[in-house]
Amino acid sequence: MARGEQNEGLEEVFVDAGDKSESAPILYRAHLQEDNLVNYDSVLLAIIGLVLCWFYFIGILVWLYIPYRRWYFRKQVESTELYITPENLVLRYETPSCASASRPRSVHFPLRHIVQVDQSQSVLQAKFGLDSVYVHTSGGGARFLFGAMYHFAGNSDIIGIEDSESFKQCLMKAIADCRRPAVGQPFLK
Repeated sequence: MARGEQNEGLEEVFVDAGDKSESAPILYRAHLQEDNLVNYDSVLLAIIGLVLCWFYFIGILVWLYIPYRRWYFRKQVESTELYITPENLVLRYETPSCASASRPRSVHFPLRHIVQVDQSQSVLQAKFGLDSVYVHTSGGGARFLFGAMYHFAGNSDIIGIEDSESFKQCLMKAIADCRRPAVGQPFLK
């Protein structure tokens, strides 16, 4: 698949769900706009560096950090996989390292816990042809940053998905299917 599209044959992949292993069909595999994301991140850092230059020349250190950040961010985006299974929204990525091997990581968002999906675009994102898809889950807590995906314990901002509108539609359909009771089962348990 060249772009993010719905799979007709439902590809089988290994999905690690904690300690137990299972195989789940992929309903949709999203692809990130690598070059646009790296350029967007670099411009964002350059603007932050410019603002910080006015305060004790800290911005010069930020500008010196930009080439390393571009390398790190490109490696991270290259290794990122984002897909929808019947039960989860799955993000897999590797954190690159200069000194040692990269560490693979995986974040699973259960579809039954997703309460809202929004889409927006800032002025700078419009310049680079990017949009943001916000996934809100029931919960909340500490924040941590992942390059193209800003993940909060209860919410997630996914930036730079190719064809984000169809990703959002497929995610909403998968959420509806996940919440729909099977034939013969009571609606409430």
